[in-house]
Amino acid sequence: MHRTLADLLAGLTSISAFVMIVVAMAFGYATMDIPGLIMGLLGGLVVAAVMCGTISLLVLIERHLRELAEGIRPEAARSAPVSRARMDSAAGRIEPALR
Repeated sequence: MHRTLADLLAGLTSISAFVMIVVAMAFGYATMDIPGLIMGLLGGLVVAAVMCGTISLLVLIERHLRELAEGIRPEAARSAPVSRARMDSAAGRIEPALR
């Protein structure tokens, strides 16, 4: 579920950045014609870069952490059901016991 929401947020970030830029351009054009349009474009780019860039950075960090977490788990533990965990005293970690 979290994976789906993170992917949805990544897609919505691009759309919201485009909307922010268009709204800023429309506001600039309504106030000062062509110079306002250019100022609105620049202002919209700055606002979209800060807001949507921050969200995109967080989504990217989440994806990297997901890849790291999936790479740490052993292949057998991902595919086989876990009946109980046993403690590996030499390594100090918990490993799943396979049936």
